[in-house]
Amino acid sequence: MVAAALAESFSEVHPLPGRDLMPVVDGASADEGRAIYLMTRDNVLEGDTGASLLSRQLGHIVNPPAPLRIKVPAHVAANFEGLVVRVDDTDAAGGAGHLWKLVRTFDDPATWTEPGVRHLATNGMGGDAYRTDPLDDQWELYDLTADPIEAYNRWTDPQLHELRQHLRMLLKQQRAVSVPERNQPWPYAHRLPPSGASNGLVRRVLGRFVR
Repeated sequence: MVAAALAESFSEVHPLPGRDLMPVVDGASADEGRAIYLMTRDNVLEGDTGASLLSRQLGHIVNPPAPLRIKVPAHVAANFEGLVVRVDDTDAAGGAGHLWKLVRTFDDPATWTEPGVRHLATNGMGGDAYRTDPLDDQWELYDLTADPIEAYNRWTDPQLHELRQHLRMLLKQQRAVSVPERNQPWPYAHRLPPSGASNGLVRRVLGRFVR
């Protein structure tokens, strides 16, 4: 009902994510083998304008002064997808019936600071640096049954080759089921990266802390 109402005014309305769990509430048995999938392309490390939380609290949301901008980690992708699922040895050697978590960190040119052109790779005292080539995917693999705090990344464990292949296949399947094709190319909102600092604005902002 909600999606149908929104579709009357917005072009990018798709079936809402999630699953109806009322049968479980009513007493049905839970599907403990169901995979849980999560994906975000919100560029959470940089934000849409580069404004830090303090900058937003001070009312400087667009083109914040340099001291109040988010410090972008050097050459780190900012899009994530993950899968949590229980895997038996009959599914893949090494699964052991444990709960496993696979995380993929990826670089999507459609969500760059300047989509499809270049991306702010790092900022700091040396100024802004941009990249024009996507970063390679980075992977993490955790045995949540034996390591619930995710202290040990098992991605490079040579004994888990078959398990890695199995989880990557499941991740691809869940992505196809869970992520709808967009009617418009990503992103659906224009990014507003900082275009430079204003010395006068910096002095006014910093002056609030010395009154």
